[in-house]
Amino acid sequence: MSLSPRGLTQLGTGTGNYCLTPAAADALARSGIALRAVAPARLTSSDGRPCVAAPILGGSFSADFTAGDISFDGGFEFARDDGKQLVMAGLKGDVSAGRISGDVRGSGTGRADVLAFTIDPAKLQLSPAQLTAHITFTLAEDGAAAFQEVFGEVPVAAGEGIFDGHGVARLTVAGAGSALDGLL
Repeated sequence: MSLSPRGLTQLGTGTGNYCLTPAAADALARSGIALRAVAPARLTSSDGRPCVAAPILGGSFSADFTAGDISFDGGFEFARDDGKQLVMAGLKGDVSAGRISGDVRGSGTGRADVLAFTIDPAKLQLSPAQLTAHITFTLAEDGAAAFQEVFGEVPVAAGEGIFDGHGVARLTVAGAGSALDGLL
């Protein structure tokens, strides 16, 4: 199979699961901040930790993960009982930059890089039909600034793990696994 003319393999739909790391879950709980899902994403749990399952709308990636993007529907809401809310929605991952950007509401931030990540090929599984990834997401500087603006504190410091991610997306080009075998 050959990759698309731009050298990118196309992703179809799937689900990205963002589960708070144990340290982030504890830090947010101590600050009285709850994680909620922005529809159509939904709130789930794993090992007693809150998670958000966000639909993957599609995207693309290069065989060496130096290019590509992935779009999600819905997002995260962090809320406290005093009515303060921080919403990160319209999420889009930039594979080359290792960043997830989102429309940030509740602060004056606007669109910003809210999460950062590094792709570890050892934590990816590729078949001819789908890509499965396990990725740890850290809070990006702009995400930390939004927490500070809304809540007056940053329970999870910039650069610290906030989510353990697990995603599965189907590949829209038949035989994509054979083109990338040996790279992962």
